[in-house]
Amino acid sequence: MASQDFIYDLLDKIEEDQLEYVLLTMRSNERESAGDLFYNFYFQDSKENAVHILREIADKLENSNGEEIDDIEIDLNNEDDE
Repeated sequence: MASQDFIYDLLDKIEEDQLEYVLLTMRSNERESAGDLFYNFYFQDSKENAVHILREIADKLENSNGEEIDDIEIDLNNEDDE
């Protein structure tokens, strides 16, 4: 399995800038498929915002019918996204 050191380096740099993030990595081979989720929140409403964003992304991906999605725009101020 490939090293994920570069991911931890990236996360260190992001945290140095005190940025909030959600990072999902996925890997597959003949024997297994797996994923890792990394996140860091600084504000009280960040978890709820992340949940909202991830739900919207999951919905868009699930309904894409295999089409490539170039851009997903999510308005956190409006609970009634498309």
